[in-house]
Amino acid sequence: MRKSLFIGLLAALVLVVGTSASAANKSTSKARKTHTLTRFCVRYEFNHIKWTHGDLNAFRGNRRVCIVGKPGKDGKAARSAKGAQGVAGAVGPTGPIGLPGARGPDGKNGIDGLPGLNGINVVDGENGLDGAPGAPGAPGEQGEVGPVGPIGATGGVGPTGAVGPAGAGGPAGLVGEDGATGAPGQVGPAGPAGPAGDKGAPGDAGPAGPAGPAGTKGDTGAAGSPGDAGPAGPAGPAGPAGPPVSIVVADDAHVSGAKQFTVDCPPNHTALSGGFNIQGSVTASYRSDHDGNPTGSTSWTIWQSSGATLSGTVYAYCMAPAA
Repeated sequence: MRKSLFIGLLAALVLVVGTSASAANKSTSKARKTHTLTRFCVRYEFNHIKWTHGDLNAFRGNRRVCIVGKPGKDGKAARSAKGAQGVAGAVGPTGPIGLPGARGPDGKNGIDGLPGLNGINVVDGENGLDGAPGAPGAPGEQGEVGPVGPIGATGGVGPTGAVGPAGAGGPAGLVGEDGATGAPGQVGPAGPAGPAGDKGAPGDAGPAGPAGPAGTKGDTGAAGSPGDAGPAGPAGPAGPAGPPVSIVVADDAHVSGAKQFTVDCPPNHTALSGGFNIQGSVTASYRSDHDGNPTGSTSWTIWQSSGATLSGTVYAYCMAPAA
């Protein structure tokens, strides 16, 4: 098996080397190269099938083997004897002139040159002074009188002109003599009443008449709108200091009704306010007398809607008058 595999690899290597040498011989002299192989690898089938076992393939096969060689030493160049120079051959006849070659393709357009720099603008010079007026020339000679032209044709009659304005009036005639007095005519009928004349100017005031009797008292007039508030007056002097007071808190409550607690102030004290710390809800809290009557002012009373009776504390804030 190994011997047949080696023979197959050697044959494949000879085939590759021969192919490389043939391709090198066919190339031109300018591109001639020598291919030296130092490694040759191939895949082969290793199985128990008679007709595929040991087949070589560059891409298939379950095993791969490589043959690695080293380049041998260069052989010694043998120097051969220099041969004699041959006789020069006869000059051959001149060949015919070749046909003119086809026109080559047009060359590419050259790159446009860079635009030249703009010239420097010349500064305009100042206007020169006006020259002095020249002397008046001599008058020319009078020309000859030209010949008289022919008489033109008579024009047509123009349209009638507009009527002119009236002339000024003549002087007044002489006054005639008075005629004889005629007979008086009959009285004509009465004419219609003329329109009312303009109201005359008021006459002078007459003398004052006697005083009339006193009239009855008229109704009371409506109240006038309130006047603007006057300016604030100056601050008054500070009042005298009030008598000293003392404020105490009383919390000794007693039952004054159904779920009604009352706390009394000390003697000669007046209740100013009150409070409570009661279990349940409170529906009323007010100043009262000892029995919870709201007309009094010496105690403080509350009404409790739930919770045990006297299940808390009622407070009265009391003030004593000045001694």
